[in-house]
Amino acid sequence: MSNTLQQRLKTETLESHKRAENHPLMASFISGKYDEKQLLQFLINIKPTYEVVEERLLSSNIFKNKDLKRTPAITKDIKTLTQKHVNENNLDLLKPLKLTEERVSKAWAKPVAYLKADLYVRWLADFYGGRLLSAKLAPFNQMYICDNSQQVISDVRSIVDISTDSIGDDEFVNEVNSFFEHHVTLFNQIYNGISHTA
Repeated sequence: MSNTLQQRLKTETLESHKRAENHPLMASFISGKYDEKQLLQFLINIKPTYEVVEERLLSSNIFKNKDLKRTPAITKDIKTLTQKHVNENNLDLLKPLKLTEERVSKAWAKPVAYLKADLYVRWLADFYGGRLLSAKLAPFNQMYICDNSQQVISDVRSIVDISTDSIGDDEFVNEVNSFFEHHVTLFNQIYNGISHTA
């Protein structure tokens, strides 16, 4: 990633990044004083993004670094939380929210290079903040565990660096901002108890 793009991401996505990072839902996770059902909804709603990115953007790279594939670990956390909290009266907890379904539907259709923004936001968030979150969310912390987090970060940056004709720096910055804003809306709906049909 060029120094110019790094600086643009740092400055031009700072506001949306902070809104997502400082959201009360994330604050509850970081403090360790969180609602486990809200954590389950969070995982249910971010898992589809990992599935799209892993299938469309990372498939060849996963053979070189298995830690890039996060879906199995997220699935483990979902399974543990589901066994603890889901019954026939609250099966809606297992269904992604409408805004997740809409965004993921677009992600399957958009040029694959645009998924670099999703990779940049989600994977780097997981492995920069993962150590703290792993400690606070245990035992529901499998998604933050890997053999070599620094190698994952390095590989993510390398993949983002690969030049493509289909997305320029302006579009990349816009996509990153859009994804942060998606997180804010998602966090609002989970934190405020919005149903999956909202």
